[in-house]
Parts: sequence; C-alpha cells; structure tokens
Amino acid sequence: MKQIAIITTVLILLVSCTKNAQFPNNQALEKGNQVFYDNKVISDSLISSYSNILRTEGIFNETVKTIAIDLVTSPIKMYKVYIVDNASLHQKPENIIEAKVLARILSSDLFQDNPVEIIFSDDTFKPIKTLEPEKSIGHRVKLDGNDVVYNSSFTIEGAYIVANYLKDNGFFKPNGGQSVMVEISQRGRMNFYIVTEDSFAMNEQKFIETQKFGAIISQVLYSGKPVDVVYTNRLLKPRPNGIVFFNPATAAMIVDPKAKETFATKKSPK
Repeated sequence: MKQIAIITTVLILLVSCTKNAQFPNNQALEKGNQVFYDNKVISDSLISSYSNILRTEGIFNETVKTIAIDLVTSPIKMYKVYIVDNASLHQKPENIIEAKVLARILSSDLFQDNPVEIIFSDDTFKPIKTLEPEKSIGHRVKLDGNDVVYNSSFTIEGAYIVANYLKDNGFFKPNGGQSVMVEISQRGRMNFYIVTEDSFAMNEQKFIETQKFGAIISQVLYSGKPVDVVYTNRLLKPRPNGIVFFNPATAAMIVDPKAKETFATKKSPK
C-alpha cells in the first residue's frame, strides 16, 4: 500500500540491535530484516504472523531492516512500535504525519483495532519522542494499490462497490497511491473523503467538478441521497475550503448517472 510504502522512505531503522533487556528475542527474516520483541509478552507465532504482514505491506526495504514491537495491557491494551531514529526524523512535521498514518494502519490491519503508539528511539530503544496513540479509523479494502477506508457505518460490500466503481471510471491511479474514506453520517448523508497532496487548492473549476463528482456518486452509489465531498490531508483532516456540500440542483442536472467524464484525469489547480 502507498501509505505504508511512503513511511518506509522516511523512517530509517537500525540494521542490527544489541541484545536488549526489554526485547530479548528477535526473529531474523530474509534480507537481514529483524523484529525484536519479548516472547513472554508476544508469542513467537504471533510475531511470525505480524512479520509476514509487515513484509507484504512493504515495511521492510533496503534501508528499513529492524523494528521492535511491545504490548501493554494496563491501563488499556496498546501496542508500541519502536523506530530507531538516527537522523532526527522526529523533528520533521511530515515524518510525524507519516508515523501517525502508519499507526492507524497497523491498528486496523495488524492489531485488532487496539491503539498503536509510535516511539522514536535511540539504538537502545530509549524513547526520544513518543507520539500520541492512534487507533484505527476504519478498515480498508485494497484495489491495485489504492484504498477505500470504511468504518462501522459502512459495509465491506459497499466499500468494494465504491472501490470498483472508482477503478472502472478512472478515478483511482493506475499505479496505486490514492486513498478515500466513506462513511454515513447520523443524518444519513454520505461523507466522501479524498486524500490529497499538500499542494491542493480549491478554485472555481475544482469546485464545479467536485459538485458534479458528488452528484454522480449520489446517483450511482447512494440512491440519490446527499453525498458531501471532503478533500483532506493524510490524517483525514479537511483542507482549507476543502468541503463541498451536496447540491440538489447539481444532482438534478445529472441525466446520465454513469457519466464517465467526471472521472477523467483532473487538471492540476493553477
């Protein structure tokens, strides 16, 4: 997944750690990768399962070789992921965002929705900077490297319908890396979140395109009910002027609910 692939480019982990009282055990994986842990806290078999998923998701690469995983149960059950920081990565805001995204993904995909705390540490796993715990904001369905996140207000079947529709109509990137989130509000409106780059800027053309996009999603996927579109950063925080509310007049203008031109490659804002 792109979200995890990005974190691996900015987090440099220790290639080999000395024996540590906190993490006396480790599993050596192929290509020199290692996972450190305490088998009195987390079983060997569970670490093997985690390692397989971490490897599949692209956590390990030529520069990221070692992680440490801990589990605490008091006052709440929470997983701790230690990242050895030899390059003052914790001082850069973009790395903090990437780490928070990683924590949410691990909570969802590995740790049964329990909170995950990311800890930047030295090579003895002594904390340098500890981030606030993050928890899964929903589960994911993946399609060709793109993601649809959905929470308890949505079903996995509905998420796959959204994912396939976006793929078939050219919204998702061919090489992956696009993320969206869908949820149904208490008022029965669909909130459709689109993760964007920091260069995002709303203009009149983008606003009109977004109204049409939301109207088509409403007609095709949500029985004509309201769909609000929200452009966000990677933590799903709305961008300035990034919310476009459902417009019934625009929706009424959609004659062909499968009008694919809305999903054509969008021009970059000028």
